[in-house]
Amino acid sequence: MISVCMIVKDEALSLHRSLKEISKYFDDIVVVDTGSTDDSKNIAKRFTGKVYDFEWIADFSAARNYSLQFAKYDWVLAIDADEVINHFDVTTFSNLIKMYPTQVGTVEIASITDDEVSGEAELIHEHISRVFNRQYYEFFGTIHEQICKKNTGEAPDGRFTTPLALMHSGYTNEVLANKNKIARNISLLQGAIDKTREDAYLHYQLGKSYYLGKDYERAAESFKTSLRLQKDIHNDYNLVLIECYGYCLINTAQYEKALDILQYEAFCSSTDYMFLKALILMNNADFQGAVDTFQLCIRMGPGRKQGVGTFKANYNIAVILECVGMKVEALDYYQRCGDYKLALEGINRIKS
Repeated sequence: MISVCMIVKDEALSLHRSLKEISKYFDDIVVVDTGSTDDSKNIAKRFTGKVYDFEWIADFSAARNYSLQFAKYDWVLAIDADEVINHFDVTTFSNLIKMYPTQVGTVEIASITDDEVSGEAELIHEHISRVFNRQYYEFFGTIHEQICKKNTGEAPDGRFTTPLALMHSGYTNEVLANKNKIARNISLLQGAIDKTREDAYLHYQLGKSYYLGKDYERAAESFKTSLRLQKDIHNDYNLVLIECYGYCLINTAQYEKALDILQYEAFCSSTDYMFLKALILMNNADFQGAVDTFQLCIRMGPGRKQGVGTFKANYNIAVILECVGMKVEALDYYQRCGDYKLALEGINRIKS
Protein backbone atom coordinates (compact mmCIF):
# COMPACT_ATOMS: atom_id res chain seq x y z
CA MET A 1 0.00 0.00 0.00
CA ILE A 2 2.55 2.59 1.14
CA SER A 3 6.26 2.69 1.90
CA VAL A 4 7.88 4.63 4.73
CA CYS A 5 11.08 6.46 3.75
CA MET A 6 13.36 7.92 6.40
CA ILE A 7 16.82 9.53 6.40
CA VAL A 8 18.88 9.43 9.58
CA LYS A 9 22.17 10.53 11.10
CA ASP A 10 23.09 9.80 14.72
CA GLU A 11 19.48 9.22 15.78
CA ALA A 12 20.08 6.31 18.17
CA LEU A 13 18.27 8.02 21.05
CA SER A 14 14.94 8.24 19.24
CA LEU A 15 15.08 5.84 16.29
CA HIS A 16 14.02 2.64 18.09
CA ARG A 17 10.83 4.18 19.42
CA SER A 18 9.97 5.67 16.03
CA LEU A 19 10.54 2.46 14.06
CA LYS A 20 8.75 0.34 16.65
CA GLU A 21 5.52 2.26 16.04
CA ILE A 22 6.01 2.46 12.27
CA SER A 23 6.47 -1.33 12.02
CA LYS A 24 3.01 -1.87 13.53
CA TYR A 25 1.37 -0.38 10.45
CA PHE A 26 3.78 -0.61 7.50
CA ASP A 27 5.47 -3.60 5.87
CA ASP A 28 7.98 -1.60 3.80
CA ILE A 29 10.43 0.66 5.63
CA VAL A 30 13.40 2.32 3.92
CA VAL A 31 16.12 3.89 6.08
CA VAL A 32 18.93 5.87 4.45
CA ASP A 33 21.86 6.68 6.73
CA THR A 34 23.85 9.82 5.90
CA GLY A 35 26.91 9.13 8.04
CA SER A 36 25.96 8.01 11.55
CA THR A 37 28.72 7.38 14.06
CA ASP A 38 26.36 5.98 16.71
CA ASP A 39 24.23 2.81 16.67
CA SER A 40 21.55 4.15 14.29
CA LYS A 41 22.20 1.67 11.48
CA ASN A 42 22.12 -1.37 13.77
CA ILE A 43 18.88 -0.16 15.34
CA ALA A 44 17.33 0.31 11.90
CA LYS A 45 18.34 -3.23 10.85
CA ARG A 46 16.25 -4.67 13.69
CA PHE A 47 13.13 -3.41 11.91
CA THR A 48 13.96 -3.52 8.20
CA GLY A 49 16.37 -5.11 5.74
CA LYS A 50 16.32 -1.92 3.69
CA VAL A 51 19.10 0.15 5.26
CA TYR A 52 21.29 2.06 2.82
CA ASP A 53 24.21 4.48 2.97
CA PHE A 54 24.24 7.90 1.33
CA GLU A 55 27.29 10.14 1.35
CA TRP A 56 26.17 13.45 2.83
CA ILE A 57 26.42 16.35 0.35
CA ALA A 58 24.65 19.02 2.47
CA ASP A 59 21.40 18.48 0.59
CA PHE A 60 18.39 16.97 2.37
CA SER A 61 16.34 16.61 -0.81
CA ALA A 62 19.11 14.61 -2.48
CA ALA A 63 19.14 12.18 0.45
CA ARG A 64 15.36 11.87 0.55
CA ASN A 65 15.07 11.40 -3.20
CA TYR A 66 17.76 8.70 -3.00
CA SER A 67 15.55 6.80 -0.54
CA LEU A 68 12.58 6.79 -2.92
CA GLN A 69 14.22 4.38 -5.37
CA PHE A 70 14.15 1.61 -2.74
CA ALA A 71 10.44 1.96 -1.93
CA LYS A 72 8.30 -1.08 -2.69
CA TYR A 73 5.16 0.98 -3.31
CA ASP A 74 4.51 4.16 -5.30
CA TRP A 75 2.85 5.88 -2.37
CA VAL A 76 5.40 7.13 0.16
CA LEU A 77 5.23 8.48 3.70
CA ALA A 78 8.24 10.52 4.80
CA ILE A 79 8.91 10.35 8.55
CA ASP A 80 11.82 11.65 10.63
CA ALA A 81 13.57 9.60 13.30
CA ASP A 82 12.42 11.94 16.09
CA GLU A 83 8.75 11.47 15.19
CA VAL A 84 6.43 8.80 16.59
CA ILE A 85 3.00 7.75 15.33
CA ASN A 86 0.35 8.45 17.95
CA HIS A 87 -2.80 8.09 15.82
CA PHE A 88 -3.46 6.33 12.52
CA ASP A 89 -6.75 5.34 10.88
CA VAL A 90 -5.52 2.82 8.30
CA THR A 91 -8.85 2.28 6.52
CA THR A 92 -9.59 5.96 6.01
CA PHE A 93 -5.99 6.57 4.98
CA SER A 94 -6.21 3.87 2.29
CA ASN A 95 -9.47 5.29 0.96
CA LEU A 96 -8.05 8.81 0.73
CA ILE A 97 -5.03 7.90 -1.38
CA LYS A 98 -7.40 6.19 -3.82
CA MET A 99 -9.63 9.27 -3.93
CA TYR A 100 -6.75 11.70 -4.52
CA PRO A 101 -4.22 9.82 -6.68
CA THR A 102 -2.33 12.92 -7.89
CA GLN A 103 -2.48 15.03 -4.74
CA VAL A 104 -0.23 15.29 -1.68
CA GLY A 105 -1.39 14.28 1.80
CA THR A 106 -0.72 16.21 4.98
CA VAL A 107 -0.23 14.73 8.44
CA GLU A 108 -0.69 16.39 11.80
CA ILE A 109 2.57 16.90 13.68
CA ALA A 110 2.55 17.90 17.34
CA SER A 111 5.99 19.28 18.16
CA ILE A 112 7.16 19.28 21.75
CA THR A 113 8.94 22.55 22.45
CA ASP A 114 9.77 24.74 25.44
CA ASP A 115 7.49 27.67 26.24
CA GLU A 116 9.37 30.95 25.77
CA VAL A 117 7.96 32.52 28.93
CA SER A 118 7.55 29.74 31.49
CA GLY A 119 10.13 27.28 30.14
CA GLU A 120 7.60 24.47 30.49
CA ALA A 121 7.04 21.93 27.72
CA GLU A 122 4.25 22.77 25.29
CA LEU A 123 2.83 21.42 22.03
CA ILE A 124 2.60 23.15 18.68
CA HIS A 125 0.29 21.52 16.13
CA GLU A 126 0.88 21.78 12.39
CA HIS A 127 -0.31 20.05 9.23
CA ILE A 128 2.65 19.24 6.97
CA SER A 129 2.85 17.55 3.56
CA ARG A 130 4.37 14.08 3.98
CA VAL A 131 2.37 11.64 1.82
CA PHE A 132 2.77 11.46 -1.96
CA ASN A 133 3.01 9.25 -5.03
CA ARG A 134 6.62 9.05 -6.14
CA GLN A 135 5.52 8.70 -9.77
CA TYR A 136 4.42 12.34 -9.67
CA TYR A 137 6.41 13.99 -6.88
CA GLU A 138 9.88 14.31 -5.37
CA PHE A 139 11.72 16.58 -2.93
CA PHE A 140 13.16 19.99 -3.75
CA GLY A 141 15.37 22.22 -1.56
CA THR A 142 18.65 21.59 0.22
CA ILE A 143 17.01 22.06 3.65
CA HIS A 144 13.40 22.09 4.87
CA GLU A 145 12.72 20.31 1.63
CA GLN A 146 9.33 20.55 -0.04
CA ILE A 147 7.34 17.98 -1.99
CA CYS A 148 6.92 19.25 -5.55
CA LYS A 149 6.14 17.87 -9.00
CA LYS A 150 8.91 15.75 -10.45
CA ASN A 151 11.38 17.51 -12.72
CA THR A 152 9.51 20.86 -12.69
CA GLY A 153 9.46 21.78 -8.99
CA GLU A 154 5.90 23.08 -9.36
CA ALA A 155 3.45 23.03 -6.46
CA PRO A 156 1.24 19.94 -6.00
CA ASP A 157 -2.12 19.72 -7.79
CA GLY A 158 -3.80 19.79 -4.42
CA ARG A 159 -3.60 18.53 -0.84
CA PHE A 160 -5.75 16.32 1.34
CA THR A 161 -5.67 15.78 5.11
CA THR A 162 -4.80 12.27 6.26
CA PRO A 163 -5.88 10.64 9.55
CA LEU A 164 -2.25 10.27 10.64
CA ALA A 165 -0.81 12.14 13.60
CA LEU A 166 2.83 12.23 14.71
CA MET A 167 4.55 13.42 17.88
CA HIS A 168 7.81 15.28 17.21
CA SER A 169 10.42 15.68 19.97
CA GLY A 170 13.19 17.45 18.06
CA TYR A 171 12.49 21.06 19.10
CA THR A 172 13.19 20.95 22.82
CA ASN A 173 16.16 22.97 24.04
CA GLU A 174 17.94 19.81 25.17
CA VAL A 175 17.68 18.08 21.79
CA LEU A 176 18.63 21.18 19.83
CA ALA A 177 21.70 21.74 22.00
CA ASN A 178 22.85 18.15 21.84
CA LYS A 179 22.58 17.82 18.08
CA ASN A 180 23.65 21.35 17.14
CA LYS A 181 20.79 21.40 14.66
CA ILE A 182 20.42 25.15 14.61
CA ALA A 183 23.99 25.95 13.54
CA ARG A 184 23.86 23.24 10.88
CA ASN A 185 20.58 24.49 9.46
CA ILE A 186 21.69 28.12 9.43
CA SER A 187 24.85 27.22 7.53
CA LEU A 188 22.92 25.24 4.92
CA LEU A 189 20.28 27.93 4.51
CA GLN A 190 22.79 30.74 4.16
CA GLY A 191 24.58 28.73 1.48
CA ALA A 192 21.31 28.25 -0.40
CA ILE A 193 20.41 31.94 -0.08
CA ASP A 194 23.79 32.93 -1.50
CA LYS A 195 22.71 31.12 -4.67
CA THR A 196 19.06 32.25 -4.69
CA ARG A 197 18.68 35.54 -2.80
CA GLU A 198 15.11 36.22 -3.88
CA ASP A 199 13.63 33.00 -2.48
CA ALA A 200 11.11 34.06 0.16
CA TYR A 201 10.77 30.52 1.53
CA LEU A 202 14.50 30.20 2.25
CA HIS A 203 14.50 33.49 4.19
CA TYR A 204 11.46 32.24 6.12
CA GLN A 205 13.26 29.02 7.07
CA LEU A 206 16.40 30.95 8.03
CA GLY A 207 14.23 33.08 10.28
CA LYS A 208 12.77 29.97 11.90
CA SER A 209 16.25 28.62 12.60
CA TYR A 210 17.32 31.88 14.24
CA TYR A 211 14.02 31.88 16.12
CA LEU A 212 14.63 28.39 17.54
CA GLY A 213 18.01 29.62 18.74
CA LYS A 214 16.33 32.64 20.35
CA ASP A 215 18.31 35.04 18.15
CA TYR A 216 15.23 37.20 17.69
CA GLU A 217 16.95 40.16 16.05
CA ARG A 218 18.34 38.09 13.17
CA ALA A 219 15.10 36.13 12.97
CA ALA A 220 13.10 39.34 12.62
CA GLU A 221 15.32 40.52 9.77
CA SER A 222 14.89 37.21 7.93
CA PHE A 223 11.11 37.22 8.40
CA LYS A 224 10.93 40.84 7.25
CA THR A 225 12.91 39.96 4.12
CA SER A 226 10.67 36.97 3.42
CA LEU A 227 7.55 39.11 3.64
CA ARG A 228 9.09 41.71 1.32
CA LEU A 229 9.82 39.03 -1.28
CA GLN A 230 6.34 37.51 -1.12
CA LYS A 231 4.50 37.15 -4.40
CA ASP A 232 1.48 35.53 -2.76
CA ILE A 233 0.42 36.47 0.76
CA HIS A 234 -1.64 33.25 0.84
CA ASN A 235 1.42 30.98 0.90
CA ASP A 236 0.93 27.97 3.20
CA TYR A 237 3.69 29.04 5.58
CA ASN A 238 2.77 32.72 5.90
CA LEU A 239 0.61 32.35 8.98
CA VAL A 240 3.52 30.88 10.93
CA LEU A 241 5.89 33.45 9.41
CA ILE A 242 3.72 36.40 10.50
CA GLU A 243 3.23 34.99 13.98
CA CYS A 244 6.94 34.34 14.50
CA TYR A 245 7.81 37.79 13.16
CA GLY A 246 5.42 39.35 15.66
CA TYR A 247 6.93 37.41 18.57
CA CYS A 248 10.41 38.48 17.47
CA LEU A 249 9.38 42.13 17.61
CA ILE A 250 7.87 41.65 21.06
CA ASN A 251 10.91 39.76 22.34
CA THR A 252 13.21 42.57 21.14
CA ALA A 253 10.97 45.24 22.72
CA GLN A 254 9.98 46.68 19.32
CA TYR A 255 6.43 47.11 20.56
CA GLU A 256 5.37 49.98 18.31
CA LYS A 257 6.88 48.24 15.28
CA ALA A 258 4.89 45.14 16.21
CA LEU A 259 1.69 47.06 15.44
CA ASP A 260 2.58 46.55 11.77
CA ILE A 261 1.63 42.91 12.25
CA LEU A 262 -2.01 43.94 12.65
CA GLN A 263 -2.21 44.78 8.94
CA TYR A 264 -2.29 41.03 8.21
CA GLU A 265 -5.46 40.32 10.18
CA ALA A 266 -7.50 39.91 6.99
CA PHE A 267 -5.28 36.94 6.05
CA CYS A 268 -4.93 35.47 9.55
CA SER A 269 -8.11 34.38 11.30
CA SER A 270 -6.66 31.78 13.69
CA THR A 271 -6.71 31.77 17.47
CA ASP A 272 -2.91 31.94 17.37
CA TYR A 273 -2.93 35.18 15.38
CA MET A 274 -5.57 36.75 17.64
CA PHE A 275 -3.51 35.80 20.70
CA LEU A 276 -0.48 37.51 19.15
CA LYS A 277 -2.63 40.56 18.36
CA ALA A 278 -3.72 40.71 22.00
CA LEU A 279 -0.09 40.56 23.18
CA ILE A 280 0.84 43.37 20.81
CA LEU A 281 -2.02 45.53 22.09
CA MET A 282 -1.06 44.68 25.67
CA ASN A 283 2.54 45.75 25.10
CA ASN A 284 1.34 49.00 23.55
CA ALA A 285 -0.75 49.80 26.67
CA ASP A 286 -4.11 49.21 24.95
CA PHE A 287 -5.27 47.15 27.90
CA GLN A 288 -8.98 47.14 27.11
CA GLY A 289 -8.32 46.10 23.53
CA ALA A 290 -5.98 43.38 24.76
CA VAL A 291 -8.51 41.99 27.26
CA ASP A 292 -11.26 42.00 24.63
CA THR A 293 -9.00 40.14 22.19
CA PHE A 294 -7.82 37.58 24.76
CA GLN A 295 -11.50 36.91 25.55
CA LEU A 296 -12.11 36.43 21.84
CA CYS A 297 -9.35 33.82 21.83
CA ILE A 298 -11.13 31.93 24.60
CA ARG A 299 -14.34 31.94 22.57
CA MET A 300 -12.48 30.78 19.45
CA GLY A 301 -10.97 27.78 21.20
CA PRO A 302 -7.68 25.86 20.78
CA GLY A 303 -5.04 27.01 18.32
CA ARG A 304 -1.80 25.69 16.88
CA LYS A 305 0.12 26.63 20.03
CA GLN A 306 -0.98 25.08 23.28
CA GLY A 307 -3.00 27.32 25.61
CA VAL A 308 -3.63 30.32 23.35
CA GLY A 309 -7.38 29.72 23.52
CA THR A 310 -7.43 28.64 27.15
CA PHE A 311 -5.00 29.07 30.04
CA LYS A 312 -2.55 31.49 28.39
CA ALA A 313 -5.34 33.84 27.37
CA ASN A 314 -6.79 33.72 30.89
CA TYR A 315 -3.34 34.26 32.37
CA ASN A 316 -2.69 37.42 30.38
CA ILE A 317 -6.10 38.83 31.26
CA ALA A 318 -5.21 38.20 34.91
CA VAL A 319 -1.86 39.99 34.50
CA ILE A 320 -3.57 43.06 33.07
CA LEU A 321 -6.20 43.08 35.83
CA GLU A 322 -3.53 42.71 38.50
CA CYS A 323 -1.49 45.56 36.99
CA VAL A 324 -4.47 47.95 37.10
CA GLY A 325 -5.21 47.04 40.71
CA MET A 326 -8.20 44.71 40.16
CA LYS A 327 -6.77 41.92 42.30
CA VAL A 328 -10.01 40.11 43.06
CA GLU A 329 -10.86 39.85 39.37
CA ALA A 330 -7.25 38.94 38.56
CA LEU A 331 -7.33 36.09 41.08
CA ASP A 332 -10.43 34.70 39.38
CA TYR A 333 -8.68 34.59 36.00
CA TYR A 334 -5.48 33.13 37.45
CA GLN A 335 -7.56 30.34 38.97
CA ARG A 336 -8.99 29.53 35.53
CA CYS A 337 -5.50 28.56 34.32
CA GLY A 338 -5.26 25.18 36.01
CA ASP A 339 -1.71 24.22 36.96
CA TYR A 340 0.00 26.73 34.64
CA LYS A 341 3.18 27.65 36.51
CA LEU A 342 3.03 31.41 35.97
CA ALA A 343 -0.64 31.54 37.01
CA LEU A 344 0.13 29.67 40.24
CA GLU A 345 2.81 32.27 40.94
CA GLY A 346 0.21 34.98 40.35
CA ILE A 347 -2.19 33.37 42.80
CA ASN A 348 0.49 33.16 45.47
CA ARG A 349 1.50 36.77 44.82
CA ILE A 350 -2.04 38.07 45.30
CA LYS A 351 -2.77 35.93 48.34
CA SER A 352 0.50 36.72 50.14
